[in-house]
Amino acid sequence: MAAGEEFLNRFNCFACFMGLKQQVDEILTKVTTIGPQGKNLGAGIDISDSSLKVLLLEKKSGKIEAAFCSAYDFGENVVSDGKILNKEAVGQGLSKIKKEAQDKGQNIEAPTMTIPESKTFLHVFKLSATQDKKRLKEAVVEKAKNLIPFRPSEVYFDFLILDRKEGLLEVLYAACPKKIADDYLEVAKMAGLDIGALDMEAESLARALVVDSPNKALIFDCGSRTTTLTIYDRGGVRSISNLSIAGRAFTKSIAENLDLDFEKAEAVKKEDGLQKKKIEKALDPVLNSVYKQVRNYLNDYQAKSGSKIETIVACGGSVLLPGFIDHMTKSLDLDIKRAKPFEKNSIRVRKDLLRGDFLENSLMHATVVGSALRAIHGKKEAIDFLPKSNK
Repeated sequence: MAAGEEFLNRFNCFACFMGLKQQVDEILTKVTTIGPQGKNLGAGIDISDSSLKVLLLEKKSGKIEAAFCSAYDFGENVVSDGKILNKEAVGQGLSKIKKEAQDKGQNIEAPTMTIPESKTFLHVFKLSATQDKKRLKEAVVEKAKNLIPFRPSEVYFDFLILDRKEGLLEVLYAACPKKIADDYLEVAKMAGLDIGALDMEAESLARALVVDSPNKALIFDCGSRTTTLTIYDRGGVRSISNLSIAGRAFTKSIAENLDLDFEKAEAVKKEDGLQKKKIEKALDPVLNSVYKQVRNYLNDYQAKSGSKIETIVACGGSVLLPGFIDHMTKSLDLDIKRAKPFEKNSIRVRKDLLRGDFLENSLMHATVVGSALRAIHGKKEAIDFLPKSNK
């Protein structure tokens, strides 16, 4: 028996003898339920247009394991393009998951919540390295005025220094409309949760999928309504782009070309995917459009930066379409990797606490893995949209 365990056993016996067992249990619960600051537990929350996901990671003997996870599916008109339309429904979903965690002996404290890519603005620019911290911030704000469609007073923003070279700083600037961020914080408050950080989705994905290896890649995140392209290069997120073609557009193309209703087309898509010629033919117009935009995006980035991206890491629910990875590989002639966020980060999985598809379809959960990793590792250099009043 470890010395710590022996001490606790003796202490509990003494407490029982003195009639203080209930009070001691309450104290020990508070001591052992350590949030991100203690780096023993870290929770992530990802709210998408169709669902919310919560993942709790626990650090034991220097290793990380998934201690709890859950998902809550929304109906229509709850979240649309990253904007919360029905705060009560999202708040109820979070409350339900919080209670589910508590019933399993887990507390969610100071979680990292992700702001979706469609509601953030990102730019990389160069500024003089001779400025002090205050003047650098002023220069960043001034530079950003002409780059985003909001006044500085209407956004929460943050910036990181990506590189220093030849008297210049390469600065990553990111902003999020206050209304969007405040709504996310409000639904968390409805569930009695105090958010520890508001992460940028691009950084959550990069943290889960490409930091350290590969050292540069395009993250291809294909969901139900949008496809997000994120370039990670030279130690940071460099560029993002959102495409309006994704899973629902795939289903619509199948329905129109095969004369099926939407529900039947969705079922055929999930069951047969690109493994049947008629489905492949029905999807050719939309997939070719996606591939063309990916090529153009990579070519534009190479022309501007001089850096060639040859690896794509694919994630998101629509990537589960049977045959999709192979089809994309042949069409783009690039190295396409299926995202494996648990494997990539050596996260041990407690199968008794994880829903089966959470591990099997882990590429759908890369964002929440990345946000939970931020929480458990503590705050490192990362964009944070959390207002100063909440920090």
